[in-house]
Amino acid sequence: MACPIRRELGLGAARLLFRLIATYSGDSMHINVLGPFEVLRDGTDVTPSAPKLRQVLALLAMHVNKVVAVERFIEELWHDNPPRSATTTLQTYIYQLRKLYRLDVSTGRRAPDNAGGPGSPTLHTTYNGYMLSLPAEAVDLQRFLQLARKGHRHVEAGELEATAETMVEALGLWRGNALTGVEVGSTLEASVVSAEELRKTVHEQQIDAELMLGRHHQLIGELTEAVAKDRTHEAFQAKLMLALYRCGRRTDALRVFRQARQAVNEELGLEPSADLQRLHRNILDGSPSLDLGPVQPDSPFGGPREVPPTPLQLPPDVPGFVGHAEQVQAAQAALGTPRCSAPVVVVDGAPGVGKTTFCTHVGHRIRADYPDGQLYASFDSAADPAAAASEVITELLRAIGTHPSALLGSVKERVALFRDWTVNRRVLVVLDDLVSSDQLIPFLPIGPGCAVLATSRRRLFDPHISANVSLTPFDRETGARMLAEALGGQCTGFDRQAAAKLADLCGGMPAALQGAAVQLATQPHYTMERLVHAMSTVDHAYWRHNQCNLLRSLRRTFEALPPTTQEALLFLGEWQDPVSAELTAKLLEITEPEAVNLLEELVTFRLAVVEGTTDGTEDGAFVYRLPAPFAELTRDLGSAPQERIHAS
Repeated sequence: MACPIRRELGLGAARLLFRLIATYSGDSMHINVLGPFEVLRDGTDVTPSAPKLRQVLALLAMHVNKVVAVERFIEELWHDNPPRSATTTLQTYIYQLRKLYRLDVSTGRRAPDNAGGPGSPTLHTTYNGYMLSLPAEAVDLQRFLQLARKGHRHVEAGELEATAETMVEALGLWRGNALTGVEVGSTLEASVVSAEELRKTVHEQQIDAELMLGRHHQLIGELTEAVAKDRTHEAFQAKLMLALYRCGRRTDALRVFRQARQAVNEELGLEPSADLQRLHRNILDGSPSLDLGPVQPDSPFGGPREVPPTPLQLPPDVPGFVGHAEQVQAAQAALGTPRCSAPVVVVDGAPGVGKTTFCTHVGHRIRADYPDGQLYASFDSAADPAAAASEVITELLRAIGTHPSALLGSVKERVALFRDWTVNRRVLVVLDDLVSSDQLIPFLPIGPGCAVLATSRRRLFDPHISANVSLTPFDRETGARMLAEALGGQCTGFDRQAAAKLADLCGGMPAALQGAAVQLATQPHYTMERLVHAMSTVDHAYWRHNQCNLLRSLRRTFEALPPTTQEALLFLGEWQDPVSAELTAKLLEITEPEAVNLLEELVTFRLAVVEGTTDGTEDGAFVYRLPAPFAELTRDLGSAPQERIHAS
């Protein structure tokens, strides 16, 4: 029987029934977020009245059975202006929730493996956040996600009846806009947008299935309501036009197109999409392709298709981000300046200086400005440029839900497809590990509401780049502060003087400082003074075995260099002392101009610094050296295979 509940009760009554079944399924605690926020305990409404408590519980419920980091709570509750007591206040809210809902207490360094399994509702404390443990069916959002996945499996199998029935059941869980009655901050806002987008996708798939089942008469009222709620949603406009046409109401279908065109023009300043205009022409022509029949695989309205939720691909922000305050401000200012084209900010710096961490941090600070998503892709700096570009554009297109068949085109065709997708969207694109502007330009979005934040292993110049931000190693004070933040409670009796010495030995490089922090945290018998002694006096094996992340980053830059420049770098590492171009030319048996070019290329890649001049005057020849700790690490670049680095 086709959609029996839907046919007997109607969509509205079916939704009510499914919500009642989910709400009173016997769970001792049930949380509804798909509409007015409500908490039920043994069937009784016990929703907290305090706004902040509602916010904290809503954030836990939207990410049920997953750890929510303390930083995300603080960002949600206080935005960019948290009080000094933010952590303590959050702990108070957690205590109040445990007391109010009789939640079991669980503490530990990581979340339990059986989170969400049978048992009493539990509010876990982990080393970096909190997690609400509930059966998945106890939160309506989780039930909705389960049904959406089940429905998509029916879509892929071509099971139209099952698709329609499952999607109706999923939509029946919604009672209005998500988290109504909760003051929503930036973190919850992203979750709400994602859920709402998936709701539209499920609705589209349900209607597609029913259109193919010939139920166009029953769908007109539902589609008319959907179009009234979102006048610029062209997919719903198209489905309404198709349903009306199949009911013999061609004039009404053409009227819907005129209204859609007016709405898109007034609200967005655009013409309808090519798909909608093609449907309009087919209706005018009475094209047989619109008649109910076998599904055409290349028809944009011929069958269910998956439109993924908003892509949120930024890596997690680093807790306790330290340093680069001026650069953060400069990057945000450049990205926030209105332009006729998408702003592009390129962050450069030496290997291990924290470029990726910096861009991730900035991306999280501004992500609320890009509600249509945040995309992230990393280049392989040592790979063939054409191969790297092909991998990156494919990765981006998959993230925005492009049909697999479209991924078979040339790189140029795929780039055009990506740019077309950005035209009317506000998306942040983060590109990691560039080595040239040629890699950057093809991936610049067209939409002026978008932005690009990229990292590069060298300083890039191009008219498309709005601003360059250069990261430099930390000074002693900032380096010591990073160590203190990284160690937190892992190191007793923090020795600030020894930390400053460590910062010097690490050359102020965040990656090297992180490596030192890992050793201190995992080898508690090591004091800071002992580590200072080891780094100062032990042979370079220390760097190979304890600084593998920094060595890996340095190797990637090394492999992007031409062979002659690689040789110059290895020479500087062996020589240790500052060198002039004249001395470099003699030792490498090349001309002095060639030596100048090699040394300057190392400076461009931030692998060497200019120490001064040979005679101390402005007109003297430059003197170059490797910054700490690269001199120690370069000894392994020429001989150690990649496998040994990963093993260490």
